[in-house]
Amino acid sequence: MLTLIALALGQPSIILILLLTPNQVNYAASKLPTAKCYLDSIKDFRLSPTEAPLDKPALIFALLPMPSLYFGYEALIRRYQLQVPPLRCVYAATLRTVESRTVLAHGGERFELPVRHLRDTESLVGQLTFAFKREHLNLTVLGALFEIPEVLEGVQRWLNEKPSSKYARMAGHLTTWMTGHEFDYILPLGCPRVPLLNPDKYIVGPAISDPKFGILNNVLGDKWFSPLIRKTPNLVKWLGAGLAGQVSEALQGMEPETRAQAVDYLYFSETRASCRMDDTAPRNFQAAQFGHLLEQAGRPEGLTEAQLGDWLCVCAPILGW
Repeated sequence: MLTLIALALGQPSIILILLLTPNQVNYAASKLPTAKCYLDSIKDFRLSPTEAPLDKPALIFALLPMPSLYFGYEALIRRYQLQVPPLRCVYAATLRTVESRTVLAHGGERFELPVRHLRDTESLVGQLTFAFKREHLNLTVLGALFEIPEVLEGVQRWLNEKPSSKYARMAGHLTTWMTGHEFDYILPLGCPRVPLLNPDKYIVGPAISDPKFGILNNVLGDKWFSPLIRKTPNLVKWLGAGLAGQVSEALQGMEPETRAQAVDYLYFSETRASCRMDDTAPRNFQAAQFGHLLEQAGRPEGLTEAQLGDWLCVCAPILGW
């Protein structure tokens, strides 16, 4: 029988006291995935044959550093060596019985979760499920991940084994959307449609239905640029303040001439600021032309080749092109 006692001494070390035989070490390594890293480390601490028979239990004391066990996106980045920017929020394991949160020097966060409460922490499916459930949608990490053939095969197996899983369907949809890869998959009857983003937690765009996976893609923008805007308490407060209505009401209460002067001043200030960045000094008529271009920005009409030529003629001498 295997006896395993782990006493936490605080990060980054633990002390392990084990009573086991070599066969029990191998058995425990196969049956206890979360303890495998510890058991592999202490094999070198077994008593030699001259000290104790190998077929009898041996009492072992070992002071070992606690191995780093990560979850979600961080685990996927390390496992597949993804070349992506560092995460602002990282999830790791702890032997403590309660979850903890630490704010790092660069402003990021580190969450430590009790390892004994977690399941399937080593497979691709387990890490993707954790990321979808606990972390913010990170298209940068997922875009790099879904370029790997091994991962595409893993997502296909996931869809085959659990075709109704909303997380498997999210993975399938995101892979196809970002990479164009097609999966052999048919949506089971009765599966509910699932939004990529929870509207209660994020600012979302118009929902575009993907009937193949039963996913509603409501991210802002497109696969090339999709900003993720969380509804933090401060943002929710300001959204509820009705600032747009207050600004509209203030503008309506202004004389048209005063409003026009204010707008002209803003355009002129923007032009001057742009020119200072490029170390140029436009003449007044050039600044007026550039301000006129700013007025046209964002209009729904399409841009013609003739308009583009006119704009370049205005911008080139001002910006020193």
